Amino acid sequence: MEEIHEGPEKASATITAQLSEISPDVTNVNVRTELTITGKVAQFGRGAISDVSGKLMTQFAQNLEQLLEPSAKRKKKLPKLI
Repeated sequence: MEEIHEGPEKASATITAQLSEISPDVTNVNVRTELTITGKVAQFGRGAISDVSGKLMTQFAQNLEQLLEPSAKRKKKLPKLI
């Protein structure tokens, strides 16, 4: 899977995800991101962008894990509506 996105701040990213079956119930996902940033956003520096990128990837992984859980297990984690 590869996606290229360009936004208004002249940022572009190529995201490649490689999936490998470890067992019938376990899949390893290796994600590689190549990011190019120019303009105002680039002034924040590599460290700040790396921190934000890491947090976004962690959030993505957690959301994906929840989506892939069996539906019965997922229903138990949903908040109750009052």
